[in-house]
Amino acid sequence: MIPLTSDIQKLNQYIAAESKKWQAQLESDTDAECWQTLAGVTLVSIILFNRRRAGETERLLLHEDNKRSTYNLSVKDIADSLLEVERVLCQTISRVQITRSHGSVRVL
Repeated sequence: MIPLTSDIQKLNQYIAAESKKWQAQLESDTDAECWQTLAGVTLVSIILFNRRRAGETERLLLHEDNKRSTYNLSVKDIADSLLEVERVLCQTISRVQITRSHGSVRVL
């Protein structure tokens, strides 16, 4: 079964609320449990956003994420065909490609 849009929205709202709660908790108490819980909530958020399985997201290493570059809209025809909101998204969201054969991650 495909989940209803309203269910996905509720889940997104819950994840956002949990993320804010644990971020606020970290400001007053920096114990390992807070960090671990926030990391788990962040992982769930990424998985939900990307609509991918957990294993793919778990393979993304911090150094691979740090070396990514933002998408360059150098192809004028493509850039001209996008809505303004899509142009902004292209500048702020990176595409990550996970190759299954080697279990490696490539950040585009």
